[in-house]
Amino acid sequence: MPDALRPHPAYGADEPAGLCRLPARPLPLAQPIGSGWMPVIYHPARIAEYLRFERFPRKAKATGEEALAYAARVLWWRNRREREKRRRLEILQGNLLRQTKLSPGEAMAVAERVWRRWPAEKRRKIEALSSAHYAAWLEAAE
Repeated sequence: MPDALRPHPAYGADEPAGLCRLPARPLPLAQPIGSGWMPVIYHPARIAEYLRFERFPRKAKATGEEALAYAARVLWWRNRREREKRRRLEILQGNLLRQTKLSPGEAMAVAERVWRRWPAEKRRKIEALSSAHYAAWLEAAE
């Protein structure tokens, strides 16, 4: 059997040769289109096939590296915003848990409603406070 058709050692011998396993987390990809490359994000958790690949046709790039970098940057930015939102809501949730007899899920729901109703100035102050506490926590952890 030629080496190209032999199964990779990482896969079992019963799996077909050339099988490509994708990870369980979103994965940035670059897809060739015409004379350029389109950034794509693969979402393995999405059930419908047409939803698994999030394409950005209007952000097409000249090279595959640029398209891959753009898709990775989109994922990074989304993760960053999710973490910031989680930190803000955890601060509110912690205060609600200490001051009331709510369950953690109920406290998070109340915290989300409260956060949306606050004026932008108050939200900015809390974001600055949470960022300072988070930075201090990171320094202490190192």
